[in-house]
This record gives sequence, structure tokens and C-alpha cells, in this order.
Amino acid sequence: MLETTKIHPEFDKLKGISPFWDNEKSCIDILKSDYEAVKQFIMNEKPINDKIDNICYILVLLKEENERLEIRKRHNYKEHREIIYKDRMQVSKFLKLWENDKSITIDKLNFSYELNSPINNQYRHSFSIQDSELIGEIQRLIWSKYKYQSSTNENYKNNLNYQREINKPETRKKELAKSVKKYLSTNTSLGKNQIIYIVGILFQISGLEKNLTQEKYNETILMEIPPYNSFNEFVIKKVRTKYFK
Repeated sequence: MLETTKIHPEFDKLKGISPFWDNEKSCIDILKSDYEAVKQFIMNEKPINDKIDNICYILVLLKEENERLEIRKRHNYKEHREIIYKDRMQVSKFLKLWENDKSITIDKLNFSYELNSPINNQYRHSFSIQDSELIGEIQRLIWSKYKYQSSTNENYKNNLNYQREINKPETRKKELAKSVKKYLSTNTSLGKNQIIYIVGILFQISGLEKNLTQEKYNETILMEIPPYNSFNEFVIKKVRTKYFK
């Protein structure tokens, strides 16, 4: 079992870094190895006037985000998005017709589901509902969720595309990098380059970055004309180019 340690971050200072995290807890657990990594790479090498628990908390947030991005890679979300988009557009089409003619009704609802089978792995089964009272209840649930996509919202497709864009992995990473940079700029006395260095190291420890290691830097200095004079410069230039330009 991996050893953990408890940290007590100053949550009021840290709100806003990640929209997916609960800031209500009084303390959280962090891997002891992560705690030591923060202490070694940041608090010792680049001493900052901030509580180490706050930096550790940021690392926990970044690791959570990295896990979400890795999950997205393993699933075909494009297929799921297309299914949802088609369903919503069908509802939207019906609502546009209904707004022009309130006498229009739905007389049957079709559903399908998949079952795992030891023989065929899985198979699809479909059924329909025709009971008017049950259809009415289902319609109320659907309308409460989708009515905003009726004729009063003609730009639904643009909104959907916008949501896809802001949730792209690289877009998410850039926003996270900017949030961490803003926090460090507001709550520490570090210089601009030092802040970018800290962002890079936190991203590397969390797994959001893979190539900001000493090993990768060592590979560059084997070149005939090395492009970087130090490991710090290597991290700073890589992070600035990728996230802040």
C-alpha cells in the first residue's frame, strides 16, 4: 500500500485553479512521494514564500486533471458526442414543430439497450412505449432538459462546437497552466521565470508533461550546438513556448 501524508491547504487562496475540485475539505491525503517531490524540486531548490501544503494541493489537482485526460484517451468520446448531438437535434426539431402547432403529440417512444452475453459478448435489444401517460411523463423529463435547444436557441451547434474546443486536452492544459501561474504570481514573490519553472516541474510531476526531465535535457546537451545553457532554462523555454505564447 502506498504511503500517504495529510496536508492542510489554505483553500480560500486556492479556489479557482480547477473547476472540477471540491474546496470544502479541511485536509486531504497526498502520496508521500509526491510531497517529497514538491519539497525537493520546489521548496528546496526554488524556495518560495508559500505554504508547502498549498503547492502540494495544486499538484493533487493537476494529477486529477491528468487522470481525466487519460480516461478520455481510452474512450471513443467522439462517437458518444455524435450520438448525443443527434438525439438532441431530434428533440430540437420536434420542439420547433410543437411551438408552431401545439396539437402535435408523440404517440410512441423507442428505446434500445445492450446486454452482455457469454456467447455473443453483447447484443442490442429494442422496445417501444405507447402508454400515453408514461409518454407524457417522459416528455416532461426530456423537455426540462432540452427545451433551451428549441427554436429560441438557433446557435446550439455553435455552442456545442465551443464546448468541444474548450475541453480539448491541450486547451485544458493551457488553462491549468495559466491558473497555476496566476496563483503563484499573486501569492508568492517569485520572478516570472521562476514561476514558469515551477509550473513546468508541477506539470512534470503530475504527468501532464512527459518531457521536462533531466534525462531529456541531457539528450539536448549531447548535440553539437546545445540550445539550452541549463536545465532550468530548458524547462522555462519549453513551458513558455507551449503554454504562454
